[in-house]
Amino acid sequence: MQYLNLERRFDIYANTHKALRAYMSHVLMDIGRADWRDAEDRDHALTAVRELLGVCHAHLELENTVIHPAMESRKPGCTRYVVDEHVGQLFAIDVLFDLVDTVEAASIPDRPMAGQRLYRELAVFAAQNFEHMAFEEAEHNRVLWECYSDDELRALDTIMLATVSPDQYKVMLNWMLPHLNPTERAEMLVSLKQALPLEQFQRLLGTLRGQLPSKDWGKLSAALGAM
Repeated sequence: MQYLNLERRFDIYANTHKALRAYMSHVLMDIGRADWRDAEDRDHALTAVRELLGVCHAHLELENTVIHPAMESRKPGCTRYVVDEHVGQLFAIDVLFDLVDTVEAASIPDRPMAGQRLYRELAVFAAQNFEHMAFEEAEHNRVLWECYSDDELRALDTIMLATVSPDQYKVMLNWMLPHLNPTERAEMLVSLKQALPLEQFQRLLGTLRGQLPSKDWGKLSAALGAM
């Protein structure tokens, strides 16, 4: 895959994919160290996997219903490869949900083996998603940048955000903002400051402050003060 100059164009995938990579990695590590014989550990791990799978499912549907039709309208056939991959990913999500149910229903002696299978299947799912997102960032951006202006892509991004439920958006923000670079984080928070009620924005900043290293928080404070 050959990447174009990301600095020159609006990247509709960048922030969301950073959030998903961080989210998948965290949940995978979390269930890798879970004590499946401990009911509290088991319940925490399974809840985390279910929530992650729900977000992944919603993300796929969002791309299927917003980004892909936009691409196809200007370059027919350009999403064929990824559409097939999305079908496979939706099937994999269903399989993972079934494995979660299997771990939940397993007897205490059988839980470690069932939990290990869930962990390994989730690892494969995450690895395939990482490759899939890299393909989209290279090849789909190439089409989007050829066929759409940055203003049109921002409008498309706004349409996508409007279709995300408040709960899912909150989850994505929690994984997105701490894992953006300082410039991306500042730009996003400037937009959020304009879009959110002041009290809600201040709560968001308070949560974020607890997640960022002091150096990153200092950079963000300086950037927000200058913008």
